[in-house]
Amino acid sequence: MNTHTDREQEKSKSQSLDNGNIHSGGESTFQFVNNRPESVAQLKLQEVANNSPQVAQLRALQETANSSPQVKQALQLQVMADAYSTQQELIQRVEEDDEDFSHEAASATAQRKVIQRVQDN
Repeated sequence: MNTHTDREQEKSKSQSLDNGNIHSGGESTFQFVNNRPESVAQLKLQEVANNSPQVAQLRALQETANSSPQVKQALQLQVMADAYSTQQELIQRVEEDDEDFSHEAASATAQRKVIQRVQDN
């Protein structure tokens, strides 16, 4: 027999599920913050490293390299190659479909000839 307490617990469970605490993929949105001293120290060290002059210099070099004409040309060539590859795949599919259709048509013609022979005899 359900008591008032049992019903309240069930209601509480269903409300927590309805409040968006679970993603559509079934994953919980709750995340624990790691406040251990080792973790805090590691985060501080990472922040110091990310803000160092060496990292700033590397970022500037990477940005320069990414905006170079050679990189832009390489990206354009990659786009063209991808488009060509996609086009070739589509052509191959159409050819395979045509081949299948030809086989089906030949088979249907052969079947009609057999039926005609049977009917003639």
